[in-house]
This record gives sequence, structure tokens and C-alpha cells, in this order.
Amino acid sequence: MLKHCKGCEDSKPQDQFSKGSKTCKLCIVLRMNKITHATYNRLLHLQGGKCAMFSAKCKWLLSIDHKEDTIRGLLCTYHNYLVGQYEKLRDEKIILEEYILGALTEFVRVEFPYRVCNIKDCKERVFGRRVCSKHYAQFFSKTVLSEKKARAEERNKLEQDIIRCFGSPDELGL
Repeated sequence: MLKHCKGCEDSKPQDQFSKGSKTCKLCIVLRMNKITHATYNRLLHLQGGKCAMFSAKCKWLLSIDHKEDTIRGLLCTYHNYLVGQYEKLRDEKIILEEYILGALTEFVRVEFPYRVCNIKDCKERVFGRRVCSKHYAQFFSKTVLSEKKARAEERNKLEQDIIRCFGSPDELGL
């Protein structure tokens, strides 16, 4: 069923209207961003009816540079989300760089207390652990391998017990 929009004077499907609204969602967005239908249609024509980042036809969102207060173009919802996340991360990256360089803190830097690896003849510095990462990895891999070997042996023993009680799969016709 079609509904008449008071903004663009077009008849559109009801899913293009917010509940109880007499203007379509597109007209509301254009009015909020002070954009005319002519500008919107020109953008759509310049982009060939496709997303500015990816050549696919889909639902459009205005990509707006909020710092410059300008329209970049029309993007699909996914790429508009990505642009927003990129801008957010870019701003946070600047803050992180300032923090790392010490621009945001007035604290005196102190050297973190460290220990030396507990393994004989290893002089590697360690923070928080008792052994260096090289020795930790060796220990961890040995532990994981021995656990895998123990599970495999347990599985083999269980299979042998099942065969002893019920017979082999070949004998059972499986």
C-alpha cells in the first residue's frame, strides 16, 4: 500500500515512513541535514546509483564530514558505519600517541621493577613472571604436548576396552 509524502510529494511504500509520520524517512534526513532533493538526486546520479565506496546498489545514508560540515557522498549503511568507526579510532589514536609520548601526563616516569629469569644461566629480564617468554613457551608447549599424549593414550585404552567387551566394529558388522 502506498502513502503520500508531504515533503517530496511522491507516493511511496509505507515501510519508507516512520510510524505516524507524514513525510518519508529520506525527506526527514534531507531536512535534518539541510539538503535539497536536487542535491541528493545529483549525488545519486554522479555515483551511478551505487555506494561511493563499493559499487553496489543498496539503502543509502548520507556520509557527512561533521568536522567540516560537508557531504562526502552516499554510502550504504555498512560503509557509513565503517567510516564512523574509522573516524572514532583516528581520534583515539591521536590521544593514545600523545599519552605514549608523555604529552598528556605530568607524572615522573619510573623504571618498572623487574626480575631475572629463574632458569639457570638465563639473564633475560622478566616482568611479573618468574621465567622469560622463551622458557615459558618451551614449558607451555611441553605441557600441552604431554596433555595431548595423555588424552590420546586414554582414548586408545577406552577403545580397547570397548573392543574387548563388545567386539571389533568389523565383527559387529559396522
